[in-house]
Amino acid sequence: MGPPLQAHGKRLRLWIETNMKSISRRISDVVCLSLVGIALIGRAETYGAAPDVKLNVDWAEFLGNLDSVWPSPPTRPIDGPMIANGVLGTYLIQDEETSEIRFEMSRADMCDVRPGFRQRKTNGYFKLALTHGRPTGTCGLDLWNAQIKAD
Repeated sequence: MGPPLQAHGKRLRLWIETNMKSISRRISDVVCLSLVGIALIGRAETYGAAPDVKLNVDWAEFLGNLDSVWPSPPTRPIDGPMIANGVLGTYLIQDEETSEIRFEMSRADMCDVRPGFRQRKTNGYFKLALTHGRPTGTCGLDLWNAQIKAD
């Protein structure tokens, strides 16, 4: 063993000696917790299986009470209805100048990484141009059907 390896070995031995109490305490904690867990599992088996729990919920009605409704199509992305699956998302906005409805799509894992930006980037959009002026009515988010609806 050359001098660098000997120095490294001495440092390692010194670290082990100074930390041996905390290492042994951690090992004994893990062993104690394992024994407690085994005891609890054995105790649960003596009481038998848990009773069947039945939850009778009309999910369509329950989620229908939580649907969001907007009195008019929003003009800012932060204000509009959004549907997503955790990676890919779409939101609805209305262009203030042209009154076009835009469905913008973006991914959660695509960001502008330039210093000071760190914003999600839009992958694309669809424009719905209406010939009869500014649309009126409500739009909403139907949670049960995972849809954006407009009336």
